[in-house]
Amino acid sequence: MPAPGLARAARAATVYVCPSCDARFLGEQRCPDCGLFCRRVGPGGPCPHCEEPVALVDLLGATNGGADMTG
Repeated sequence: MPAPGLARAARAATVYVCPSCDARFLGEQRCPDCGLFCRRVGPGGPCPHCEEPVALVDLLGATNGGADMTG
């Protein structure tokens, strides 16, 4: 079982997307506007240019023509 601090750190570096309004959040699992639980996109962080959450899969998909990197 992972240490409590480790799980919190992993969640803080995870991008989530609201299934209703498509808003993205970094480390927040619930959309504050819709009140719905969000879908996990994957690990990521804030964009250095606009501060919007960006997932690694977004960056990797852009460099390989959008191919799925999971399988």
